[in-house]
Amino acid sequence: MLDLALQLPAASMLPLEGVDGIEQRHRHTLVLDCEPHRLLHFARGHHRRSRGAIMAKIDKYCAASVYDPPGYSQGVRVTGAQAILFLAGQVAYDKDGSVKHRGDFRGQAREVFAAVKALVEAGGGTLDNVVKVNTYVTDVRYRPEFRAIREEFFGPKGPASTMVEVRALAHPDYLIEVEAIAVI
Repeated sequence: MLDLALQLPAASMLPLEGVDGIEQRHRHTLVLDCEPHRLLHFARGHHRRSRGAIMAKIDKYCAASVYDPPGYSQGVRVTGAQAILFLAGQVAYDKDGSVKHRGDFRGQAREVFAAVKALVEAGGGTLDNVVKVNTYVTDVRYRPEFRAIREEFFGPKGPASTMVEVRALAHPDYLIEVEAIAVI
């Protein structure tokens, strides 16, 4: 059995309620009363995934001197993340790679956001975990339609967002591509 007290800076403290053999006695002190293998387990960070995972805290914000637009966030602050998901640009294609919804921006946009949602969920999160999207469109005049569809998926205040008009995407029939970053 090992009985050890560690003095740690405030920024390194983690919520550890319910972790066997670990107790937070004071604001900056952890007391470890456990077998040496449990200390190694703790040091490697495995405790975070057991018994009530520590989830990322995502705060959307805007500086007072910067325009705060509807539909997306100017800034996103993340603390306590366990994983970061980087999603490749998603386009509207079938499982066999064929273009879906040719000539239909709304159909392609919904397909793209459905793919983003599926990928984030496969990585262990939800759309609430998405903190940044970059959107590439072949015509910026799609912006009002894009905003409405983005709101269907993310609600009235989505993640930090950038839209760029490009001459073409990977296939001439693609009208939109969205890449995303999520934190869990």
